[in-house]
Amino acid sequence: MVLNAHKKAPKATYWSLLGLFALAHWAIFVLFPRISDDYWYGMLQHDYLRGLSESVSWSGVWETLRIHFTYDNTRLGNIVFVFLQLLPPWLSAVVPAACVLWICTGICRFAGVDGRNLLLVAVTLLAVSIFPPWFENFFSLCFALNYLPPAAMMCAYVISLCDNRHKRTMWDYANALLLGLWHEAFGISLVIGSLAYIIATRQRKKAVRLAAWLIPSTIFLCTTAIFAAINNSGHVINEFDLLHNIVSVGKLQVPFVLYLLCVICRAAAMRDWRKLFSPWVILLTFIALTAIALNTIITRGERISTVAHIACTLGIMRCLASTLPHRWKANTTASVTAAALIVAILCWHYTAVIQRSWHFSTVWTDFENRAAAQTGHVFVDIPSPATADFILWRKPDAAMFDVWNVWHFSDYISMRSTDRSPRWPVPSALKHVTPTSGTAIPGDAGIRSVDGWLYMPDDADHAYLPIFKTRLGPFVKSQVCNTFPFTAADGRKYIFVAPLNQYFPSFLFTISSMDFMYDGPYTTSVDYPPFVNEHGEANHFLEIRK
Repeated sequence: MVLNAHKKAPKATYWSLLGLFALAHWAIFVLFPRISDDYWYGMLQHDYLRGLSESVSWSGVWETLRIHFTYDNTRLGNIVFVFLQLLPPWLSAVVPAACVLWICTGICRFAGVDGRNLLLVAVTLLAVSIFPPWFENFFSLCFALNYLPPAAMMCAYVISLCDNRHKRTMWDYANALLLGLWHEAFGISLVIGSLAYIIATRQRKKAVRLAAWLIPSTIFLCTTAIFAAINNSGHVINEFDLLHNIVSVGKLQVPFVLYLLCVICRAAAMRDWRKLFSPWVILLTFIALTAIALNTIITRGERISTVAHIACTLGIMRCLASTLPHRWKANTTASVTAAALIVAILCWHYTAVIQRSWHFSTVWTDFENRAAAQTGHVFVDIPSPATADFILWRKPDAAMFDVWNVWHFSDYISMRSTDRSPRWPVPSALKHVTPTSGTAIPGDAGIRSVDGWLYMPDDADHAYLPIFKTRLGPFVKSQVCNTFPFTAADGRKYIFVAPLNQYFPSFLFTISSMDFMYDGPYTTSVDYPPFVNEHGEANHFLEIRK
């Protein structure tokens, strides 16, 4: 049955879908609390950000920039973030939301998706919802500023490079320049991809001219950041394990596999295997491979593969737009029904994520206020792990108990304290535990589970980052955890075990056993929380004092 194969949906429908999609992200960014690097960059603006002062400390702004240029990186995104975090959340959230809108629009334009083709537009929104690692602190403003603007600029750059009908303006060159300065992972990946594209295309002159704006800015960013990178990543290089890194990064590359399949299917559908080596295919393939290689070498988080995910999404949608049968691209009953189903799932998903963000906002604000008045552990009604609800798709799982987040928060909240005493959150579900509460998890770690939260019913010294051999149904993985000490209502001492990351089988299976794989040398206990080293010395990542 055909509704009307030749009548296209109104353009307003397209912009309404994209607008609502961006609005949902704006709501999440408004609601979601500061986390991780948001605290780190906000230490010298603590009073202003917590409403304790009405004036911005501009000397603190410049000192923050100086310290991060010296010890962290020189990305343009972090310069922008230092100033953006001073704005009210409802205003600063406009920037990442606008970038989401820009990314979706760019993908549709590059793919040649007619804005009135409801199914392909819905698939684009679904891909942007699923492929990037939103669960990895992506709803913190700092992480968002590092990855969403360059992702949007990358879409514009690829369009400008590949579309010969596009008449370049100074904006295209300025975009390439900013892109190179914004984030080195994007810059390096696009430089390699551009060089491959220049070799593959006949439009070398135009391509070289555009890349000439990207390459110097990328080199500048990498050169100025080299000493900070050595300071920041030296321990990672020392612990380099190629096989482990390949496995860790490889499981993130579902979009890349789908992209390769789509490219092969496109060539088969067109009965022209030369399409496998189209210049834009070579461009996106080299961008993705470079990003994956960087992630494999560095392995500092899923977010580094964002470059590959965006490149693959561009390629997947272009392949679909050029090879799908007409009945799926026209407004047939089948295509409109499929589009409506995808949109309904997205509505369900973002309603759940917004609700969870609101919950995080309320309990984390309470934690901030209570932690400002006391030291040590604070019992907080933190929502259950994101894996408790499949429709959340691990969002927003901002690693609330990640050791870096807690360190940054502890430094941030104790800036006005003379002793810099640490604070750390413990789920309120563990406040009344006893040595026999909940359910025992088989294994030599002696871990028990209460409402999905894990704890050890003893106060023995354990590594603050122990590694467990964890079984989930038929799967076995190495699970890195944080351990935070606390005293329950019964006066006994316990250890809260907080997973650093989640794993896809946890959507389907519960933990069946946990055995120690590594338990030392850095220890944690009530007397020695995970903020000191083996000598009992303060283990702050970076000392920033007023």
